[in-house]
Amino acid sequence: MRSAAWLSLALAAALTGVQARDRIDPDVSLLAAAARSGWQHRSQQVAVHVVLDGHGADTSALPPATDALDADRAAPVVEAGTLPAVDAGVDTGVEDVAAPPSSSDRIPLRIAVIGAGAAGSHAAYAIAQALGKDSGRYAPVPRHPQVHVYEAAAMLGGRARTALIPGPGGDMDTATTVSLGAAIFLKENPLLYNAVREFGLPLSTEPHPGDGHEADSDDGRFGIWDGAQWRFRTAETDWQTNWQFLWRYGYLPYRRATALARAVAAQFTTGVQALLDPAADDDTSVTTTAAYAERLGLRAPAQVSGTAFFHAHGVGDPFASEIVQSLVRVNYCQNLDAANALGGLVSLAAMTGEATSVVGGNERIFDAWIRASHASLRLNTTVHAIDRVPAEGPTLRPQYRLTTSEPTGATWSGVYDAVIVATPFWSSGLRLDPAIVPDAAATIPNTPYQPVEATFVVGVLNHTFFGFASTDEVPTTILTVPREDGGPSAFHSLSVLRRYPDDVVLAKVFSVAPLDVAALFVTTSVVYVKSWHAYPQLRPDQPLAPFELAPGLYYASAAEPLFSTMESQAAAGGFAAKLALQHLQRTMSQSSV
Repeated sequence: MRSAAWLSLALAAALTGVQARDRIDPDVSLLAAAARSGWQHRSQQVAVHVVLDGHGADTSALPPATDALDADRAAPVVEAGTLPAVDAGVDTGVEDVAAPPSSSDRIPLRIAVIGAGAAGSHAAYAIAQALGKDSGRYAPVPRHPQVHVYEAAAMLGGRARTALIPGPGGDMDTATTVSLGAAIFLKENPLLYNAVREFGLPLSTEPHPGDGHEADSDDGRFGIWDGAQWRFRTAETDWQTNWQFLWRYGYLPYRRATALARAVAAQFTTGVQALLDPAADDDTSVTTTAAYAERLGLRAPAQVSGTAFFHAHGVGDPFASEIVQSLVRVNYCQNLDAANALGGLVSLAAMTGEATSVVGGNERIFDAWIRASHASLRLNTTVHAIDRVPAEGPTLRPQYRLTTSEPTGATWSGVYDAVIVATPFWSSGLRLDPAIVPDAAATIPNTPYQPVEATFVVGVLNHTFFGFASTDEVPTTILTVPREDGGPSAFHSLSVLRRYPDDVVLAKVFSVAPLDVAALFVTTSVVYVKSWHAYPQLRPDQPLAPFELAPGLYYASAAEPLFSTMESQAAAGGFAAKLALQHLQRTMSQSSV
């Protein structure tokens, strides 16, 4: 294995989170992971097309598609998130739910959480942790309220998802486990990494966690493509690559950019720890996302485009327009001049961290949080409406009624003292009682989410598309910058995850429109397409919803338009939980007087 250029390590680290710091690392295998780990995705739709030897496949003998949103399609792809959870080796106190709670159950306190991804699962866990301690911080709130977590999908985890992609010709014996979303996190992410340690979850020891058997594809070839020519490519030797990089981009822009990213990451981590601290009383005024961003030091970079921010801080082109640009395009499928500066800073911040993933999928963290919270988890349950219940009866507290349904057609409703919405409001189909929020459209901006096509192809790459004489010359990892003519890009990133005999590869391609597979591949035997509305469009001028929609009703997804990662969403869920507990403490104290 050739020793890696420091640039190659930096680029790979920015996308996979492998530690770069200020040293040169000899492991060039990090490069091939660059485009593999899209940050976090929310599943909206699945389309699967399988071709055997260039002809339509007979899928009758193949495993059925298992995505909760497209379960009636047949395909040789098994999404691991639908399989039984892998035993973590610890008893986290799972509480199975055989039926929804009856609306006639009059218990002292109920809290509902809508959504079982990073935000919702951590909200449930944060409630249990805050009340389970002997400090009495939230007295007279009872230590063991009934917490119900509702998830519309057939599985928890939100964007954390894996799938088993068959080998050539649909061969399941040579299948590869790949990450569809939320592939990695950093050991420097305290919420996620502390959960791993607390619950004893095993971490991957693979060179590129979360993407299966890809070590045989790591040859260190990396390139930045603009649709017509190569802006940068690794050379035959390290010294040539280093020289080419320094000649084109310079060293100072790299140092400035990574220093900015490290500073913002440190501010965020420190700020989150302070906000989530139950002993901190000065955050009752932080009910808006703007105030939340200000407290975490994110307000300024959230209000300006990435291009303007980096230029203002001495990081000019072509480093900003090619290096940072390509990272934002693979992480968020957006351009640097359209996204806020946090998109670029988050993409760069992973350079200073160490990436990892949980064996069996990062969704196991969310599963462990819910288990440890002893919350009741209801899958395949859609919450349709939240209505106000007037303060009456023995509690004298205003409450909320949730109306839900299941795929069977069964509907029911339940009353709660506090509700945390941990899913994007406008795509959830949730209706809010005008008595709660008179104008939902004005209060909760309809944040646009970025369409992303994640296409996995087993086939032979078309080397002529990239101007090469043979497939051996095609880089293992290809990032992109916008076309000079302003036209649409064919794809945003391409990475080879695995190599098979006869030049056949398993490649993962991100694009914002359906991929022209025939243009990029000479032959194909398996094509698997996952269509997402993956993450918010990180617009600098995007209006932000408040965390508190009404007393006792909190919107954990309000912070997602700032930037979107598992850690940031878990933090937002934890903060929403704290606001809910503070509200319950106030109302219960008043009603007991």
